[in-house]
Amino acid sequence: MINAIRQGSILDWLSRPIAAWIVLVISLCFTAFAWQLSDRSIEERAQDRFNADSQSIVKQIQDRMRDYEQVLRSGVGLFMSSHDVSRAEWHTYVEELNLAEVYPGMQAMGVSPKINAKDIQKHITSVRAEGFPAYNIYPLRESDAYYPVLYIEPFNERNQRAFGYDMFSHPVRRNAMTKAIDSGQPTLSGAITLVQESGQNIQRGFLYYLPVYKKNMPVDTVEQRRKAFDLFVYGAFRANDLIFGILSNAHPTLGIELFDGAQEAPSEIIYTNLPEQRFNTIAPVFRNDMHITVGGHQWVIRITSKPAFIATINKNQNYIILISGL
Repeated sequence: MINAIRQGSILDWLSRPIAAWIVLVISLCFTAFAWQLSDRSIEERAQDRFNADSQSIVKQIQDRMRDYEQVLRSGVGLFMSSHDVSRAEWHTYVEELNLAEVYPGMQAMGVSPKINAKDIQKHITSVRAEGFPAYNIYPLRESDAYYPVLYIEPFNERNQRAFGYDMFSHPVRRNAMTKAIDSGQPTLSGAITLVQESGQNIQRGFLYYLPVYKKNMPVDTVEQRRKAFDLFVYGAFRANDLIFGILSNAHPTLGIELFDGAQEAPSEIIYTNLPEQRFNTIAPVFRNDMHITVGGHQWVIRITSKPAFIATINKNQNYIILISGL
């Protein structure tokens, strides 16, 4: 009897409009809560995917730069294992490396010896006798020593612009060269414009130096390394060609920017796949700034999500929860 009364009271109460509204509010609250949890889960999965893609991009760049370092080391090995490497031997060696196919992005691989001022005329005469009557060291400057580009491959029209160029005459190049001599380690220069650039499609670039020391001379201290230094094996890179050669179009939904040094300023960008108006657009949903060191030099790789990346996020789960809840 008592149970029947209670059930009747409950049914009576549930039949009132207020009960319907309370049930509706509670249901909507549960739906909103479930929507929020689902939305957070979807965003976390998208963030994880974005982070994984970012790490993949950085690793590809780091791995390729290590490959280039090994190429330079093999060039050093050629000089260390030979009494003298001729221009023809250097040409054959670099040609066999097949840089354009195996290591796309390297503009040139060259050799730059140290020429003392007292030997400058002898050096010029020797190179001219090889069949280069117009050869000279440039730019002209007062110095105790010069570091001209003596060998450079491929010896095409673009790279011939650097033939004879005294790289030590330029402060950014000189800074990297000095560090390489003193440390004995591969050293990357800051951003420069390569001498090879013409008036069209000018790209920013950089140089990667590895020193070669004279045989049977001690190289344990900085002073000893300076005395024993003989020449550089180096690589020249155009930044756009390099990064495109590494990544191609593998990440079309991501914005990729490479900054020279530790500063993330527009003036320091040496590569970007974003339009020029990128600094006036709405902030991206996802962004990673990755700091890496290559050849003792810092780079910042900024990776951002493009609208196309956001469009790939599957939110069907959210809509199912919303429709079911309603």
